[in-house]
Amino acid sequence: MFPRAKLGTAYRNWPRHTGGATSTARRKSVLSSFRWIACKNNTFPRAKLARYLRYAVLAVRSTGAPEGHQRMPSYRFCRPDDLRLIVRAINACYRMHDPDEPEMTEERLKEQMTLFAVRPGNCMVALERQQPVGVVVSARRDYGAWIRAIGCQPAFQRRGIATQLVQALMRKIAIQRAPMVTVEVPADSTPAVRFFEALDFTVRRRYVSYRGPLPAATRITGRIAPVPAPDLLAYYARLHTMPACWERHAESLAGYGTLPQGYAYYAQGTLQGYLIHWGNTILDLAMAPQADTEQVSAALLGHMRTAGIVHASLAKVPEGEPLGPALARLGFTPVRDYFLMDQELQSG
Repeated sequence: MFPRAKLGTAYRNWPRHTGGATSTARRKSVLSSFRWIACKNNTFPRAKLARYLRYAVLAVRSTGAPEGHQRMPSYRFCRPDDLRLIVRAINACYRMHDPDEPEMTEERLKEQMTLFAVRPGNCMVALERQQPVGVVVSARRDYGAWIRAIGCQPAFQRRGIATQLVQALMRKIAIQRAPMVTVEVPADSTPAVRFFEALDFTVRRRYVSYRGPLPAATRITGRIAPVPAPDLLAYYARLHTMPACWERHAESLAGYGTLPQGYAYYAQGTLQGYLIHWGNTILDLAMAPQADTEQVSAALLGHMRTAGIVHASLAKVPEGEPLGPALARLGFTPVRDYFLMDQELQSG
């Protein structure tokens, strides 16, 4: 026998269970369930059941959502063949929140898959009538996961969509046994910081991005030699005393292969620092602990200028690292600050 209270609760909650009034096929399924109960359950008051059935019929015929009810989007993780969908979702839901973000293309997404370990299976989209209204893009390595992008279309904000996306992603990442998930949030975006704090993320450190003119080459006491970028990365751990952001981690830099240019500064036969750049983007600028940071930076940046590059940028230098103040004294300007926020995960 079907409990009366359960039947009443099922009817009152039918919009939430069926995804909204416009999901006609699902509403018809609910209506069929009520008819089945009517046939099998003679103990339920016929007048009350008939009233429920009339309301259900009107709901199926209705073309709009019940008063006060908002249609809820569907959510799904992406597959390897969903690259176009991910590209559409990033352009429609994320770029408006980051003015510096260039338009996403399939080629750029594949590049990020190579460089930053972004995987479609760890990307999730929210869809309304097959159109993306929310997206989260993430990368994962053995030491953790990184939220590359999260965003919703303005018309769909404040409905809990972004929260659903992040929580579903964290559940999946926990099952994959990643120890933590991190995200880099612009420090001047108070709503974004509060959003992740509400999800129990904690601010761990601050990064500062720099942009400026390259200094002219000057006389140096040491020597600068071109070195392939993969060979320079052999010194990465020794020259980085503070944790770098995901894009400047050794594994990310290794993904560029031999494409970037690399220079090493030697003094008295000892490596004092190196610079890796791709065009006018400095991918890594690292100093030995005993080196004069400003002197070695000026020498390497000046050598980069001899390649015909006048201005350059370096993203997300850890606050407290001597490199940041040295760049400022050399004429570089801080352009944006980021908070590194993270949350430790318990594997499922």
